[in-house]
Amino acid sequence: YLQNPQCRSNPPSRFERETLHTMKQMCAASADENGFVMKYDEAYNLIKETYGGSMQITEDCKITDWQGAKKAYHFQKGFGIDLGKYQNISKEDLVTLQNTDGGLIPYVQKGGKLPPIELIKDCQQKIYDFCHLENTEINRNVTHYGKNTGETTCIMFFNRETRQIALFNKTSGDLITAEKFRQNYFNKCIDSGQVGKPTN
Repeated sequence: YLQNPQCRSNPPSRFERETLHTMKQMCAASADENGFVMKYDEAYNLIKETYGGSMQITEDCKITDWQGAKKAYHFQKGFGIDLGKYQNISKEDLVTLQNTDGGLIPYVQKGGKLPPIELIKDCQQKIYDFCHLENTEINRNVTHYGKNTGETTCIMFFNRETRQIALFNKTSGDLITAEKFRQNYFNKCIDSGQVGKPTN
């Protein structure tokens, strides 16, 4: 007796069924005047279900799955993540996510592909490993100037050899960003204790 190799040995999970259902609805839906194929609440709930966990990096710092997904472009670019290991996501998808005003929710509302949770876990592990390298240094009083968030006091992990940084909000412990900078900009950030440009 030969089984059809196309048949799955396990039935699809609830998440797989819901994702397929959502994707079918999205394909059948016509976009509204904003280009959205999904309502805000639907997008929010899908993201919340998909990215509900987090990884503790140090006692004071963590990376939520949601923030990991939002910053996946910077992670893959700055920490050598091989996107070829993950199905259904491309560098172009991550660039689109990175450039979508308002972040992850509007990106999903417009039909953007969610980065696989396995990719997010891989990114979190790479940043964890980076933060615990012997030659990674810490500055606990850095200012980050965000385009949407303004001025935030941060904890910065940085490595002079690799030019990589990981910034965490000093109050909440949440990741702000992690990436690799050009040498001149990296040196400027390290010397000044500032990342980003003041808006005033």
